[in-house]
Amino acid sequence: MLAHELRNPLSTVCNGIAVLKLTQQPDSQLADVVNMMDNHASHLVRMIDDLLDVSRVTQGKIVLKTERLEVSTLISLAVKGIEPQYESRGKLLHTTALPTGLFVEGDPTRLTQVINNLLTNSLRYTGDDGQVWVSLEMENQEALIKVKDNGIGLTTEQQTSVFELFVQGDNSLARSQGGLGVGLTLVKRLVEMHGGKVEARSQGLGLGSEFLVYLPLLNLPAQEQASRLDEGGQKAPLRILVIDDVEDLAKVTSMLLSIKGYQVDICTSGIEGVKAVEQSKPSVVLCDIGMPGLDGYQTAQLMRQGEWGRKVILIALSGYAQPDDVQKAKEAGFDTHLAKPVDIDQLQSAILKLTRS
Repeated sequence: MLAHELRNPLSTVCNGIAVLKLTQQPDSQLADVVNMMDNHASHLVRMIDDLLDVSRVTQGKIVLKTERLEVSTLISLAVKGIEPQYESRGKLLHTTALPTGLFVEGDPTRLTQVINNLLTNSLRYTGDDGQVWVSLEMENQEALIKVKDNGIGLTTEQQTSVFELFVQGDNSLARSQGGLGVGLTLVKRLVEMHGGKVEARSQGLGLGSEFLVYLPLLNLPAQEQASRLDEGGQKAPLRILVIDDVEDLAKVTSMLLSIKGYQVDICTSGIEGVKAVEQSKPSVVLCDIGMPGLDGYQTAQLMRQGEWGRKVILIALSGYAQPDDVQKAKEAGFDTHLAKPVDIDQLQSAILKLTRS
């Protein structure tokens, strides 16, 4: 009932702001006001979401949908999503070299929420020269994620109490960053639901803070897991080639597929893709249609002429999704056609169906 009563009026406000942004006349002062309204409305939405999530966790109503996850890819995806907020506030977010091959059993949505909450917390409690560092390492058969900042710091007491509900690092009347003090509570609860733990460290007030998340690693290293899967008659993690001339889209698609446990390569043109198929020998190729130079249809036709290309699974990903577009894809050699934007679960379902047939 609380969600319903809060979300309905807030949805009206958010939609009204969206209308203003679409219809407003060129006026810099009005645009600034609308953008401020948009930012604060979004802040309200996030606070409501956090409150509801805390309530669900406390009542045991959150059920984790776990799968095998590659931690460095999970971090990269979360960092990419929050970078614009850091840039808009003139703060620096550093990502050290993230070791690959560290896998955990977890819910990708909830673990992304954990990382995002820590990065949001550091963004909120650093000053004008704010800097945040994200790193990953393995320690005692656990994946250790560190988020360190040069912000306001914590007292010895706060290093424990900051994870309690409605507790905040800055309790002064002059505090300007807002928040309800539930983000870190969610971090602690969600990490513990994954069998891990979280700690806060600081040298004192004004000396920055460091948050450490420990998650149990899967018992077997990735390569050994793949080997045992093969011995058991199941398929090892599939290698997928993504071909799309929009590089950012190709990278995000690659990140999502990597989180799902696939090995992914990227090409940004049809010509590169045709060459890569014979070199890397992927099991599946995801190919855009509307590309400059060699379009997706031509790419598929050329690919099918190669030794490996004749047997690889080809999936067309395209904004062109009329019946004749689907037919053209089939005639060009694609095994199936999916319309953009494609849901990752829908894509994975298509991959599993084609690789098992």
